[in-house]
Amino acid sequence: MPSNKRLPPLTIFTGTKAQFIKMAPLAMEFQRRGWRHQIIDTGQHATLVKHIIDQFHIQSPIRYLAPGESGVATIPAGLRWMFRLLWMLTNQTTVLKKDWFCGTEGWCFVHGDTASTLLSTWLAKRANQRVAHVEAGLRSHRLLHPFPEELIRIQVMRSADLLFAPSVTAYRNLQNMGLAERSHLLPGNTNLDTLNFTLKQEPPNLPDLPQRYGLATIHRLETLYSPSRLKQVIQYVLQAQRSMSLVFVLHTPTERRLEATGLDRQLKKAGVLFLPLLDHTSFIHILKKAQFVMTDGGSVQEEACYLGVPCLLLRKATERDDGLGENVVLSQLKADVVQDFLDHYTSYQRPMRTLQFESPSAAIADKIMALYS
Repeated sequence: MPSNKRLPPLTIFTGTKAQFIKMAPLAMEFQRRGWRHQIIDTGQHATLVKHIIDQFHIQSPIRYLAPGESGVATIPAGLRWMFRLLWMLTNQTTVLKKDWFCGTEGWCFVHGDTASTLLSTWLAKRANQRVAHVEAGLRSHRLLHPFPEELIRIQVMRSADLLFAPSVTAYRNLQNMGLAERSHLLPGNTNLDTLNFTLKQEPPNLPDLPQRYGLATIHRLETLYSPSRLKQVIQYVLQAQRSMSLVFVLHTPTERRLEATGLDRQLKKAGVLFLPLLDHTSFIHILKKAQFVMTDGGSVQEEACYLGVPCLLLRKATERDDGLGENVVLSQLKADVVQDFLDHYTSYQRPMRTLQFESPSAAIADKIMALYS
C-alpha cells in the first residue's frame, strides 16, 4: 500500500450541477483518505455549484476557471463561456502547468459528456496531466443524437488514460471500441454514493406539496430548442396533469423557453405547480415521494431507478439502461406510450434499492492507489 506522499496530485474537474453532484462523493473519498487533491470548476453552472459545496460539506481546495461568472443559462452566454476557456487553452498553457498543477504530473478526473467534459480533457492534456473519465462507455451509437454529447463522449473516451464504466453495458461498449485495456468496471454509478449520502440528510427547503403528485422536469437542449419537440413534451405534461396534480421543477433555461413560447401560461392555466430549481437534497426527497416522474434527464432516470419511482423518459432514445424494463419507460415521444404509462404507472413501482453496496467512488480511489502500489 503506497503512502499518501507517493500518490500524484489529483484534480477533479466539474462544470454542470449534475457533474458536481456525481463527483462530490469522489472528492469526499479523497478527502477521507487524506489525499492531496483539488477541484477545478469550469463555471458552466457556477451559481448552482456553490450550494452543492455546502450541502456535501466539501472541504477540498476549489479553483474557478471563470471566477465571477454566474453560469450558463442561454446559448449566447454558453458561447462566451466556451470561447473564454478556449482562449485559456490556447494562450495560457504555461500558466496552467505552473500555477494550476504546480508543474507536476497528476491525474485529472472528468465526468460525463458535456462541453465542460471536453474542455477539461483538453486543458488537462495540454498541462501534461493524465485523464480519468468517470461515467465512461455510455453510447447512443448515433453520432448526431444526442448532439453534441455523443461526439464528446467518443472524443473524451479515446483521449482518456483511464475509463471508469458505471455498468456492464457501458464496459462492453468500451470493449467494442477497442479500449478494454484502459477500462475498469465499477460496482455502479457514483450517483449511488451521492444518493446514499443525500437520503441521510434533512432537506433544507422542502415546499408544501399535494399529498399525491407527479413530478416533471426537462432541461436538455434537444428538447428546449426544438419548438415542435418542446410543444409535444409540454402536451404530455398537460396530459398527465389531467389525471393527477403535477409539480414542475424548472431549470432556468427551461423557464425562459417556456416564457418565450407562451407555454408557461398553458401549464399555469391547467393547474401545474411550478417550483424553482431546488437544492439536491430537497429534490431527491420530493422525487422519492412522487407517484411518478416525467423527465428528459439521465441523472433523474438513474435516481428514479435507485428509488423505485416510476419514470417516463421524454426522449426518443437513451444511452442509459438504468431501470429500463423495470420502473423506467422510454416514451420515444409516442402518445400511446405516454398514455399507457399514465394509465398504469403503479405497475412500475419498485422497492427502493438497498443502499448497502460497494462504493463506486471507493473503487475509483482503490484503482488509482493500485497503480502506485
